Amino acid sequence: LQLKTELNIWIVVASLPEGPLTRIFYYCSLSSFTLNSPPVVCGALGPRSSLPPPPPPFLLTPPYAWLVVTEVCRRWYSVARHAADLWAIIHLPTNLRFATLSLERSGAVPLIVSYDSLSGAPSGWDTPPFHAAAAISPRTEVFMAVLGHVDRIRNLDLTLALREYHEISHLLDQPYPSLRNCRISLPYLDVAGVDHTLPLTGDGVLQMLSLAYFS
Repeated sequence: LQLKTELNIWIVVASLPEGPLTRIFYYCSLSSFTLNSPPVVCGALGPRSSLPPPPPPFLLTPPYAWLVVTEVCRRWYSVARHAADLWAIIHLPTNLRFATLSLERSGAVPLIVSYDSLSGAPSGWDTPPFHAAAAISPRTEVFMAVLGHVDRIRNLDLTLALREYHEISHLLDQPYPSLRNCRISLPYLDVAGVDHTLPLTGDGVLQMLSLAYFS
């Protein structure tokens, strides 16, 4: 292992400055990768210690595909581990442990938050099962944790089924001091039953607000 570390020093791409390297990592996030196990850097993605590891494949899709670079070498692991801009992109569905990890590692960087209640979790991610009788859905629980950092949210993109909208609509009616862009998509057939509460209470920095409907 030590020999591999020393050999990596002589590889040009491994010696790139952190700035350009982080930018490359960002472009990796636009692709998809399949691994045999969760990346070590994001241990919160994997199962709890009391559970067996998820069966392969472990799928990394945008915006989390950049996590694949943490498996390349120690330096790339370290650069990605401390790249706050990458951790500041939070997409639901994910689990609470990874969302908490992202909030911690993104430091004070403005957050880009998306919440798609219609999409499934990537294969291999340890996300709680959905129970119709639950008080709130697991995704809403994670979203509420993210809203604990509402002063950092710059972009907010929500695609919500009616249940999730009713669960979080009251959370949207609060100050979003850093919000620049907001887009909310709701089911077309459910429009009549929706209370159109939108996060308009910013501090004059809101640049784009969109309410869309889908069938």
